[in-house]
This record gives sequence, C-alpha cells and structure tokens, in this order.
Amino acid sequence: MGLWGVTISIAIGLGLGLGIPAQAQLTGTSFVDFFMEPIPCTLVGEIQLDTPCEKTLLKFDIESILNVSFSLSGMTFTLRSAMGIPGLEHLILTGLFTLGSVDITSELWMATPFESVTDINLMANVVMIPPGRLLFVKKRLTTEIALGGVTFKNLAIFEDVTFPNPGADYGTTDCDGDGSPEGTCVLGVETNPATHYQTQSFAFGDLMTLRGQTPSGISVRSQLGICATNAGNSVKKYSAAGSVNPDCAARRVKPGLFFDLMTVSISGIPLAAGVMAGANMSCIQITACKLTNTFSFTGGPIPLSTSLTFTNLFTVRFGGVSVRVPLGPVTLGLAIDNGFTLSSANFSFAKSLSAGDLSARLTSSGSFVKGKGLTGVSVGLAVTSGTFSANHALRLVRDPALGGLGFGSFGITMGLTIAPARVSLQAVFGQAGLSRAGFRIGLVF
Repeated sequence: MGLWGVTISIAIGLGLGLGIPAQAQLTGTSFVDFFMEPIPCTLVGEIQLDTPCEKTLLKFDIESILNVSFSLSGMTFTLRSAMGIPGLEHLILTGLFTLGSVDITSELWMATPFESVTDINLMANVVMIPPGRLLFVKKRLTTEIALGGVTFKNLAIFEDVTFPNPGADYGTTDCDGDGSPEGTCVLGVETNPATHYQTQSFAFGDLMTLRGQTPSGISVRSQLGICATNAGNSVKKYSAAGSVNPDCAARRVKPGLFFDLMTVSISGIPLAAGVMAGANMSCIQITACKLTNTFSFTGGPIPLSTSLTFTNLFTVRFGGVSVRVPLGPVTLGLAIDNGFTLSSANFSFAKSLSAGDLSARLTSSGSFVKGKGLTGVSVGLAVTSGTFSANHALRLVRDPALGGLGFGSFGITMGLTIAPARVSLQAVFGQAGLSRAGFRIGLVF
C-alpha cells in the first residue's frame, strides 16, 4: 500500500469518525497564503536597468495550511498539513490521550525533504531534494504525569537522524573524508550522495524531565537525555524541540550509563530579604560538566537586580547591575557591567488611545550599547475598528559604515474578520524597496 496510502487511509478514517459522536468537538484553521517577492531589475537580463524600478518580475509562493483537531472524551486527534507549489511539504498526525493524571501525546511526522539554496536570480529559495517523496521522519511519544506538585515528563523519539534540514544547503560537506561532498553520513560513512536523499538512518533517543516546586517556592528541575538532546529539528514549516544523536544510528549499544545530556538546577532559594540563590549543574556527555552557583540581589527604592556567579567553585564572576525605572508610559532600563560603567540601556513606550469605535496602541522601543551608541529604534502603531485591524511597524537601524540611525524596514499588515472567515494583507519594505508582500484567506472553526 505504501506510506502515502497509509497516510491517506488514516486521514480518511479520522474524517469519517468526525461525524459519528454528537458530543464531539471539531476545531481548526484552514488558510491559503499567497506571497510575492520582487526580483530586482538589476538581476533581470531582459530589462537591464542599473537602478531599482517600479515594475518588475515577481516570485510567487502559494501555500495551503490546514490544522484540524477532533476532541472526544479526553482524547484529541490533530491533523496538520502544508502544501506548496512543489507539492506536499509535511503531514503531522497527533493524538492526545488523558488517563487520570497521565497525559500521553503520540506524534507521527511525515515530510518531503527540502533544502535552501540561492537561485539563478541570486535570491534565497527552497527546493525539493530528489526524488522528492513523502517520507517517514519520526515518531514521538510524550508521557507526562503530575503528582503532588511534581511533574515527570518522558519524551521517547524514534527518528531519521539524517533527514535534511530545510533551512540549510544539502550536499556541501565532505563528511567521510574522501575529498568530495556527500549528502549524509553516519560515523564517517556515506549514506546518501550529494544529489539525492532516499536512504534513511534511524535511531532511538529518550529525554526524561523532572520538575517541581517546594511550598516555600524553591524550583527544582532535572533532565537526562540518552541518545537525545533538547536541540530542535524541523521539517518544512514545522519544528519541535528534542532530537536524537545521529551517532546512535550506528548498530552498537550505548555503553553503560553514558548519556548525552544531564542537567540539575535549583532556583529561588531565599537567603535573606531581597537575596536569592540558585545552583545549576549541566553535563554534555560525561566528559564535559559544569557547576554554577548564582546569588541574586533585588530591591531598593528603584527596582534593581544583580548577581554573583561561581563557576566550578574556582571562578567568581560578577553579573553586573540592572536597573528598571518606570516613568509612566515609559520604562527605562540600565545595565552596569562588572567595571561599574554603563554597558547598555534601553527604553520602551506604550500608550493606548481610543475614539468611539476606534482604538489604537502606540509603542516604541530602542537600545543603546556602550561604544556604539544608539543601535536601533522601533515604532509600532496598531489600530482596530470593529472587525478591521491594521498594524504598522517602523524600524530604524544603525549604519555600520556611517554611524547614526537610518531606515531599516517598514511593514504594514491589515486584517478583516467576518466569522468564520479571515482575510489579511501584508507588505514589507526594506532599504532596497519592496521586499515581500502577500495576502491570506482562510477560516477559523
């Protein structure tokens, strides 16, 4: 039947089951996105202009994003899918089951391998890696139980550890040392050539997390990863934290209790009024461990905080002093380094306005860094009237060559909601003119 046939069967089975129980709930979103990026006239040979022009060629991207959830008697089933011009990008099937105080989440990831490239127009693009088939990527099973203020979470992952990252170029690294780039390798052995991806390499990993809080407010968190870390990995338009160590794909048993990740952290230990302490131990495998103790001091007529850190019990590092000064709608933040000089400063401003059915919110923020001066300022204006909304965002950035602030970008997003339908329009202008524009049409149910 094949993977695609199984996927369609599961989706159809979920769909047929939706109409059976009267008390079931169906929720989700369905959107179609249209995005356009102009190709500069200076890159189009047929036009042959030396400066930016108003009318030019456009690159289009049309995507369909579907998220559907079906809930019944403590169970929730979710279907996520994304389809673009090259075809189906990903299909994620999730089931959440609640059994008393235990929550179990089962995820099945399937996706088509993609890579990021620079196309013939010298612009970033994403292309499918041949033969471009929908592949099984991973199975994730999360078990979470909360008892007496303590939560235990276990994430078991069985995944293809060589599945290409859609945000990176594929087939550019010589990973087996033969002088030519390969697509993928496991422990120095080529598993795919640089021209295609079809041979998968699977491995199993497990992440265990324990966290809780004492009645006095002290927080404790511990994590152990065997053939797994918190590093996230992704497929086209979907990602999640937690991935398997590729070295565990080799057919060998992980020796003894060797681990890939172990952390223990304790925070919020009250020592005195305004004085808190914390400790953290982190190990990346058994050979690289670090112990850190931190003491934080807060309080005073002006809100301030500082910290003193001991690393490996031999190195003491003063964390500086941070001060926050609220001045009505403006909040000023100052950071003083361990030499007791001003290292950075920032400000934020927020003000709400209203007139009849019209409401608006004006925001602004900026940052200052020692030795560079004012590094950036952003200004935002959000306006709402009934079912219509408009957001404006202006960003000023520091010119590294001339110094001072200059235009960085300006973006505007307008949306209209007429339940259950939603329509939005977006345009972003950069230093070279229009950089991206698009609109979205869909519904929320």
